[in-house]
Amino acid sequence: ARRYFQARQIDCCIRKPQDLAEVCLRWLDQPEQYNQLKARVMRHQLFSDRESIRTLIFHGPTAVS
Repeated sequence: ARRYFQARQIDCCIRKPQDLAEVCLRWLDQPEQYNQLKARVMRHQLFSDRESIRTLIFHGPTAVS
């Protein structure tokens, strides 16, 4: 999955708790870069049909057309 995000330049790696603080501080210090990242994430947003997923889970693949 990481390659998917890297290929779209929307990956953010957090390996230890202090990494999260560093990422957040970087975003706060550089709001323009954060906004660019947010825009890229929105362009690559995945959409799904929740009802089809429920049907698939509860009734199997033959129930989804």
